[in-house]
Amino acid sequence: MKKKTVFLHIPKTAGSTFNHIIQKQFKERSFRLSPDPQNYTEETTKCYLENSLDSFNKLNKDSLKKIEMFYGHILFGLHKKIDCQIKYITFVRNPFNRVISNFDWIRRLPSNRVKYRDISLKDYLTQDMDLAVSNLQTRMISGANLNSTVEAKHLDLAIDNLEKYFSEIFITERFDDSLTVLNKSYGWQSIYNEKKNVTENPTDQIDSDIIKIINEKNGLDIKLYEYCTKNFDERFKKLSQSNLKKILQFFKR
Repeated sequence: MKKKTVFLHIPKTAGSTFNHIIQKQFKERSFRLSPDPQNYTEETTKCYLENSLDSFNKLNKDSLKKIEMFYGHILFGLHKKIDCQIKYITFVRNPFNRVISNFDWIRRLPSNRVKYRDISLKDYLTQDMDLAVSNLQTRMISGANLNSTVEAKHLDLAIDNLEKYFSEIFITERFDDSLTVLNKSYGWQSIYNEKKNVTENPTDQIDSDIIKIINEKNGLDIKLYEYCTKNFDERFKKLSQSNLKKILQFFKR
């Protein structure tokens, strides 16, 4: 079976835009991982992740062989279900910006407009209404159980997974640079930055108490983000130097 790639899509990290690029790049060789509507009974992060492999579980062997790229909101671990070489890619985002974006997004979902109409950002953060408010990036990349509390050991596991199983770690705040890596290193075509699922009317007034709460709830994600940005900086620098050498060699001919 051909080797496959899994895009582990962490909510509100520009992944919807990237999904569109995947669809154009791979067409019928791509497959979206998603819950069965009958199981997705409430629009929460936990409910989605609990059922995110429903579509995968319905695949037959012939269909599975044809797929080269899987993408969706899933916990790390899909490689355990497929007997072939698999590499992951993902985007991570500044935890503070990701949490705020998630709050704005979840409030505008039609099914949540009544539930979240009178909920303040502080209430959303402190009442444990959604897994997305606390160290979600560490949880998803480590593959932590959805009923467990994310701890320091999960950060270590997430970093270990990144080093062993991920071919690329991209940064939302450097989206265009990330696309450059894909183009130069893998030859991806039809790459352009047309933003999808952008949150409308984002929250823009954040007081110091909110900042403190988000930072306290996402201490592990902050460390993970720092690790990933350093990794990407080094990756992009090497790629830039390599391209510069090729240009110089061309003009020396």
